[in-house]
Amino acid sequence: MLETAAEQYRSAGLVVVGIDAQDFRSDARRFIKRHSLTYPVVHDGGNSTLTHYDVTGFPEAWFIDRAGMLLAST
Repeated sequence: MLETAAEQYRSAGLVVVGIDAQDFRSDARRFIKRHSLTYPVVHDGGNSTLTHYDVTGFPEAWFIDRAGMLLAST
């Protein structure tokens, strides 16, 4: 679903970024390759994303505007 949205709305300015917070990097790379993801996925080894956005479980999605304001989360 995220890959489809990233492709469909890229020209309108949507940017999808995946954050890998708890997987081994090799597991994350296999997932990215298996699902042919084209959006960037970054590794958060220090879990700073988890604490900043009060992550309570996985998967989770955030919608952040261009100014960095959190609009919604799932």
